[in-house]
Amino acid sequence: MIKSVRVRLWLAAVLTAVSAAVPVVLRAQAATAAATPAASSASLPAANEVLKRYVTAIGGEAAIKAHTSRVTTGSFEILAQNMKGDLKVTAAVPDHMRLTISLPGIGDLERGYDGRVGWSLDPAVGPRLLEGCELDELKHSAEFYDDLHDPKTYSSMQVVSQGPFEGEDSYEVKLVKTTGFEYTEFFSVKTGLLLGMKMVACSQMGSIPVSTIVSGYEPFGGVLTATVTHQRMMGLESQMTISSVAFDPIDPKAFDLPPAIAALVKQQK
Repeated sequence: MIKSVRVRLWLAAVLTAVSAAVPVVLRAQAATAAATPAASSASLPAANEVLKRYVTAIGGEAAIKAHTSRVTTGSFEILAQNMKGDLKVTAAVPDHMRLTISLPGIGDLERGYDGRVGWSLDPAVGPRLLEGCELDELKHSAEFYDDLHDPKTYSSMQVVSQGPFEGEDSYEVKLVKTTGFEYTEFFSVKTGLLLGMKMVACSQMGSIPVSTIVSGYEPFGGVLTATVTHQRMMGLESQMTISSVAFDPIDPKAFDLPPAIAALVKQQK
C-alpha cells in the first residue's frame, strides 16, 4: 500500500530538488496555477464526511493499518525533457521515510526523515539538513497513516466548493495542519476517491505552486492505490508510476542517515 496523499507530498518535495538540478535552459516559464473550481450554491457535505467516504472507498481503516512498513518501487519521469529514471520509497510507522530518484544525467536525488532529522541530497546542492517549512512538509509527507486524516493533526478541515477537477465533479477540501501547512484535495463526488491536490511547496527557490493529478487505482495490500501521479510545477511536468509494493519487514538500517548527512548533524552538536 502507498498512500496517495503522501505520494503528492513526496513529489512536491522532491520535484523542487529536481528543478534545481535540471539546467535552467531546460525549464519553461513557471506555469500559472489552474483556477480553483467555482463554488457551488448547493449544500456541501462536512469535510469529515468526505474524508471518511474516501477511507471507505480505498478499503477502510483496518486495511490501511494492516501494515507498518513498505518499500515502493517504480519510475519517475520529467515529461517534456524525456528524462526518466528509477524511484524507490521506503516508509515505516510512525513517520520514517526515505525516497530516492535516479535520473540519467543528473544522478541520485534523495530525501529522508527518521523521526527527528529531515535531510536532502542532490548533485546540484549537495547534502542539506532541512528546517522551517521544508522540514514541516517533509514531516507531513512521512506520516505513514496520513490517508486517515487524523483530526488531531489538523487545525481546520473545510469543503469549500463542488465543481470540476480535471473534468470530473469533485468536492474541494481545504486542509490546514496544526503547523500551519495548507493544501487542498479534490475528491470524486461519484466514487469518493481522491482525484488530485494543490499546494504551495516550500523550497530553497521560494514558494512554488504545485498541482497534482492521481489516477490508475489498483489494489495493494487490501487498499486501492493511485499508481499514476502527474504533477505540474515551475513549468515542469513530472509523472510517477508505481510498479511494485513490498510490505513488512524492511531492512532495519533503511533509515540510517547517509554519512554526509550524519556529518552535518555532528557539526550542529
